[in-house]
Amino acid sequence: MEATQKDNWYFMVLLIVFSLCKETILKRPVDSTVKLQKDMTLKCVCPWRGNLSMVSWEKRTNKGKEQVAVYHTTFGTTTKGRFNGRVTFVNSLPLDGSIIINQTTDDDLGFYHCSIQTFPGGSWSKNILVENAGNFITTKSETEAVVEKGHNFTLNCRYNQNGTVYHVAFEKIGEKSKDTIVFCNFSDAIYIGSDYKNRILFDCSSALHASILITNITEEDGGIYQCHFSTETGNQTTTVSLNGPKWGMNEKMSLYIFTGKNTFIYIGAAAAGIVVLIIVATSVSFLHRRKKKLMRVKFQPGKRRQHNKYEPAAVYDKMKRRPKQQEMDDIYINLPNQPRRTKKK
Repeated sequence: MEATQKDNWYFMVLLIVFSLCKETILKRPVDSTVKLQKDMTLKCVCPWRGNLSMVSWEKRTNKGKEQVAVYHTTFGTTTKGRFNGRVTFVNSLPLDGSIIINQTTDDDLGFYHCSIQTFPGGSWSKNILVENAGNFITTKSETEAVVEKGHNFTLNCRYNQNGTVYHVAFEKIGEKSKDTIVFCNFSDAIYIGSDYKNRILFDCSSALHASILITNITEEDGGIYQCHFSTETGNQTTTVSLNGPKWGMNEKMSLYIFTGKNTFIYIGAAAAGIVVLIIVATSVSFLHRRKKKLMRVKFQPGKRRQHNKYEPAAVYDKMKRRPKQQEMDDIYINLPNQPRRTKKK
């Protein structure tokens, strides 16, 4: 009897622990939050280098896991259950596991887990939450930062109010999605978004001051960034719009070609160099042809004609050309006078 009671007690403890762990998994920060749309894209791109072996997608709920789709480099694509015929793999990059789900409904709301198997790196994963469009609030930036491509972007945030700070979250806000950069929970742990693990530095040592540094900025990094303080007295959010200079428009060398009134074509440094080379080559070729034409006219021999006594004449040498000076000198031919004939007496 006592043994049975102990077994039941252990079983109840396991159920409680399992339920708490499941709630913790579902409540943990996700890497991205995506707006539900009729045709929505769930982005999952491994930032490593290597070869793709397999990509698998699951939808996770409190009831368990639901297979969505699997892509294998050898066996192709397989979709499961109600996702059959509605899922397409993007495959736009070497380690791209992104998918497009068509004809979505409210049943497609929830948590999705993407797992990419690579060689030799191993497994890389990403968690995505799909929410209703009503949960997405339009965010406007307070300030603007301009960072050149390949440089670093730093975002500093300070909490200026009174109260205990529970956590601070750095996020990138887009029109259709929201990406987690880093989530600093001062009572638990720090969570870094999958897309930023390899290129982010952060400082969450103080609850009143937090900062992040994103390295190697690309054009895709442009957008609105925010840091959000959650406290016992309320929330405080700081937003910054990250923009890059117009790539190619600030080159040291530029060329403007006017095509008409108030219209022109802009050509960057590389294109300008090609155009200049073409113009120079065309000019040299034209001058060379013109020079050859003038030389042919200058040294062209005159037509044959009858010569009188001591008249200059043109001499032709069909075997070889003589020096120019010799060709230019006048040559005179001495024609002897014929003796006069006298009549015989």
